[in-house]
Amino acid sequence: MMSHKRLVLDELWHCLCPSFTSNTLKRSRIPLLAKTRSRCPTSVLPIPSSLPKRYSSNSAQPQDASGKNGERPVSSDKSLDIPFKNEPSIPPRNVDRPKSHRNKQARGGYIVPIHLHSLTTQEIEAKLQDLAKNFPNVHSAMQKLQHLIQDRRIRPSARHYKWLIQCNSDPQHGSPVLIRQLLLEMERNNIPLDSGTLHAALQALAVHPDYTLRQDVLRAMRDRWLPLSTDGWHHVVAGLIREHQFELALDHIAHMERKDIIVKDWLHSLLIYYLCECQEFGQILELLRTRLEQGFSITQELWIHILNAATVARHVKTIRFVWKRVVDLGALHPDILLCNRILEIATENGDTRLGRSVLLFLLNSGVPLEPRHYEKLCHMHVISDDLQASLRVLCEMNGAGHTVQSGSVEPILNHCIANKIRPRDVWAHLKDLRSKGLKIPLACARIVIDLYREGARSDPFEVDDGVAFYKELYTLCPGQLDPATFNALIRMCRVTKDAESAMFILHEMAGSQVMPDATTFAHLIMLCMECGNFKSAELYFEDLLERGLHLGQAAREEIRDLCNSSANTAAVKLREHPEISEDAPEENVATLETVEHTTSPIGETKHKHHLDPKHVRRQYNKK
Repeated sequence: MMSHKRLVLDELWHCLCPSFTSNTLKRSRIPLLAKTRSRCPTSVLPIPSSLPKRYSSNSAQPQDASGKNGERPVSSDKSLDIPFKNEPSIPPRNVDRPKSHRNKQARGGYIVPIHLHSLTTQEIEAKLQDLAKNFPNVHSAMQKLQHLIQDRRIRPSARHYKWLIQCNSDPQHGSPVLIRQLLLEMERNNIPLDSGTLHAALQALAVHPDYTLRQDVLRAMRDRWLPLSTDGWHHVVAGLIREHQFELALDHIAHMERKDIIVKDWLHSLLIYYLCECQEFGQILELLRTRLEQGFSITQELWIHILNAATVARHVKTIRFVWKRVVDLGALHPDILLCNRILEIATENGDTRLGRSVLLFLLNSGVPLEPRHYEKLCHMHVISDDLQASLRVLCEMNGAGHTVQSGSVEPILNHCIANKIRPRDVWAHLKDLRSKGLKIPLACARIVIDLYREGARSDPFEVDDGVAFYKELYTLCPGQLDPATFNALIRMCRVTKDAESAMFILHEMAGSQVMPDATTFAHLIMLCMECGNFKSAELYFEDLLERGLHLGQAAREEIRDLCNSSANTAAVKLREHPEISEDAPEENVATLETVEHTTSPIGETKHKHHLDPKHVRRQYNKK
């Protein structure tokens, strides 16, 4: 005989089982929320008092002539009141439909599908169970339950409530209000709240979170000494994630790992999606590293979502991590638009490694590199303070058949000016690249000239060094020079009003058979005016018009400012000229960088001329 010893609830007992009290032994069921029963007085699945037990689905169902398996027509036409959140609208009873089907279809609060009448009770319950487990749908579940309770007069049991609670995982029509109402109704009708029902509630609350109700369910399980299953842990964490309680969710996940519960992929993905929404990329990186180290896989959809979210937030560390772990290995193929956005971010941060990897991916994807791609890579090297690498990129751009424009070298020039880099240092880099077999574009050589111009603002002798560099330029860039190079040299001479050097450059330009453009004449006109020789400026302006060229807006404004400071007749004439005055038509105005017209070089028109270093006047010589 087993001895019956008295249970002593001493301090040790309370220490080991803090949730267990003497009241636990006095009650067979612990109410879920006794204080809240009054909130939901309406029954969802009311149990009629006149319902005979012998028609329960667990009992044998006699066959009779009135229907299959004891199914008999219901004489009463009562409607079942089923209130719940987001309830679909019910069509009125007098809608037009065949009379033979009207009562069967529209009985109760839902339209019962006709095909249910041809199924046995066990088949309907099997469908209801499968619906709750795999395809939760409140509307469909209520249709089947209404048919079982009203038409077949099946008494609702714990399994029916469990299935209906489980169907509240329906994202569209599920509701924590209905879940609470169903649980309280089970207590009110003395239907025990078993483990399956409470876990079903946690599953539904994972989709429609309600922190208070979740805690009530967990407390009810603890009071009943019901352990939380693996799925239950996942559903609790999912509810916390959807409530944005990330710290608490991570604490639960850590506790799961200590209990050797494997975190399923869907829960990890859900956490990552919500962390992306809140831009918690530091935590995302930590989770990704841990997950990969544990040998778990991550779907391509999640990788793309993380990469998109990190790109929108411009979080470089996350972009680098995803690109290195999956894109470089060929496991992920982002679209071109996303690649271009990542290239912009790499440019902003001077991340040349990421930038080159993106460009290589584009090449391997069949996307030809455009000048803007090279310019961005050049800018990355500038930001990372690698001058020679930035110059090399422009040489590669030139070798790929793309023209290196003035705008392409602007980041390098600005970087050199800001960091006081000497022109000869840039020149040394260019000579080194030339010795390695690269063709140096003229735009890169003009960086050296522009640096001499900047240096001439504080040291006039920089102009002499700039002219000396021009004499070495042919060894660096053999072949024909362009107007932009000579314009840069003349502009350099303007800084110190060095007419002698400007005259030398003009002769070199004419000797090289390089056609002048509007910018050439603009610099010559303003050099003459800055030296006080308005007559020569007027004559150069006439040559400009004879060649069909026009001054740009910036040049016109600068000439007007210079003319306003002088009462010289030529200055007044220039200021009032239709091409220079403020009323000049915009359609006749070209930009300052207008290039190459089909005309003869300076000195080969009807007059030859040069700048006199003493008087800066235009001289006319016969052929």
